[in-house]
Amino acid sequence: MKAGKLHIDIENQIRIEEGENALKFLRPTFIITDWKDIFTLYGYDYREMTGWFSSIETIEHLEEKTKNTFPQALEIIIDLDKKFKTLDGILDVLWKKNSLNEYMDVYDAINILVINKLKSEENLLESYQNIISCSQYKSLPENTLQEITKYFNTLKKSNSLY
Repeated sequence: MKAGKLHIDIENQIRIEEGENALKFLRPTFIITDWKDIFTLYGYDYREMTGWFSSIETIEHLEEKTKNTFPQALEIIIDLDKKFKTLDGILDVLWKKNSLNEYMDVYDAINILVINKLKSEENLLESYQNIISCSQYKSLPENTLQEITKYFNTLKKSNSLY
């Protein structure tokens, strides 16, 4: 919850500096498309998780297709629940998830920065250096690189306690 609050506070600070309106809601750390990566992290081919990522004609068809993959999803959810109880666990999932892709997700990079800011200033700097040195970061378009740097600089200036 602290990470979500800090994330929205920093985002609002940036939005206000750019003449935009502040947001009034927390931004989710993970979005639904991340499940493809999460299934992959746990050794499952998301394309074989029928019913999760394919169109289904009826509720009955959905139940039939997902019942065979429900145990795997439940196993993942239980493990993620444990990991999400600590900042290090969340960071572990974010880094591993991004290692699967050609590009780094901008929101994941920002969440990594926010969580490390909660841990310490040193962790913030180290995480930024880790982000900008990874191959997925180097593949990002210039405007996305600037967005991540903007969040880092704003977090660095921020001295709020969470």
